[in-house]
Amino acid sequence: MKILEHSSKRLVIYSRPIRLWLTSVVLPIIGFWVGSFFLEVNSFNCKRSATDPNFCQKVVIQTRRTQLIGVEIRQNEAMYKLKFTTTDQYLEWLSLVWFLFWMTISLYVLLRVLHTRTCIFDKNINQLIIETKGLLGKKIVEYSLSEIIDIVISGGGFSVNEVPIEPVDLMLKSDKNVSVYIDLDVNSPSKWYQKAYDTVDLIQSFLGLVTETTSIQDALTHSSTKKFQSCRVIYCMGYIIAIGNIPVKYSDKTNMWGIRNISSIGDIPVEYGKIGQLGSSKQIISIGDVCITYRPKFWQLRPCIDSIGDMAVQYNSDRQIISIGDMDIQYDRAGHITAISDMNVQSDSYGRIIEIHSNGGFNLKQFVALFLLVLSKNTNRDREGGGGGE
Repeated sequence: MKILEHSSKRLVIYSRPIRLWLTSVVLPIIGFWVGSFFLEVNSFNCKRSATDPNFCQKVVIQTRRTQLIGVEIRQNEAMYKLKFTTTDQYLEWLSLVWFLFWMTISLYVLLRVLHTRTCIFDKNINQLIIETKGLLGKKIVEYSLSEIIDIVISGGGFSVNEVPIEPVDLMLKSDKNVSVYIDLDVNSPSKWYQKAYDTVDLIQSFLGLVTETTSIQDALTHSSTKKFQSCRVIYCMGYIIAIGNIPVKYSDKTNMWGIRNISSIGDIPVEYGKIGQLGSSKQIISIGDVCITYRPKFWQLRPCIDSIGDMAVQYNSDRQIISIGDMDIQYDRAGHITAISDMNVQSDSYGRIIEIHSNGGFNLKQFVALFLLVLSKNTNRDREGGGGGE
């Protein structure tokens, strides 16, 4: 995806997802290879004699071991007879059904992604023009710019390893969602989200739309007292890639556990430091202006957090954090967080926190505390840093 034109009157976004094309082409190739290994199609003609015009034609679809379908056509005095024979062997039929299913899905995916897309926002004519060129031809769709009510990062649709291939949607007054571009970036867990976040911000700025994303970023970056109320957490490939709609950025290199360290949350820098007597345990020691202290113990690879800013952290006998400052934390029998003081908490089936909502709101220090708590509950990445239970 790239920006072809950006002025006060026109914004042109062009996408030609070559990486996605190559990935999608592999699917039917695999299908043909597997199909040729297990299945055979034989066709032959036979003629009785030189003076007899009668003939038969037979087409056979079979596996390496047995015939699946046989179709035989016979001609006798200008009359055609059709004979159809099949096998009742379940496993042989399963090979054919799997082959047909795989080829149908792979060809569908190939036709869907094998195209280029140009999205034109034109204030001169007050039009949004989306031009798509693919194997099935060229398609142009137009909408009025006044129909666009919001621009969002897509949370659904077709995806590869949890990365959506159409990351940004335009929300129209007609309750219809229109995709802006098509792309695939699975090299880093957060790069696709950062690109989508920047694209949303670019389109919002061009159209003059203001959303909650900007206000949360401003609240966290420029003020330690200003509060916001809702915080949604997004995961991808086991990593936290966004919290409160703010991208979580990661370093290009991995640590000794094969995990990427967090470099920043939006514009808020995240710093790591060596904690403990082992010397090899790197933990988050600050997020912005908020410092995190630890109380390491010799037998623990992950030292537990002692304080977050001026907020003390307390644990129970099960090594669970039960309070951070004046925020009390409650758990269910499975160890999933159910409430944080008066805040509503939603978790997924893995116990990961996916949304926190507070009517009173929370400030920067509380946000850092909540982020570390979310990080500690992300069971897929228990070596990301941030401390553990006591």
